[in-house]
Amino acid sequence: MKTLLIALDPDRVSAEHLSQIREIAEGYEVLVSHDEDKILSYATEIEIVNGSISPKIVAELPKLRWYQQ
Repeated sequence: MKTLLIALDPDRVSAEHLSQIREIAEGYEVLVSHDEDKILSYATEIEIVNGSISPKIVAELPKLRWYQQ
């Protein structure tokens, strides 16, 4: 499934904001994580990244279309 990654610790994103993001990101699974292992487990699905991840991780995202730091 197409995935939008919010590269932050989950406790930094309120339930209200997460709900709003999911509402406007129709067709995307929303993943909130800063854990590299978890991010890599979704590597083939991530199309959009918001937040800061290492260049090493960016290089592992073959479907990445948009990266907003």
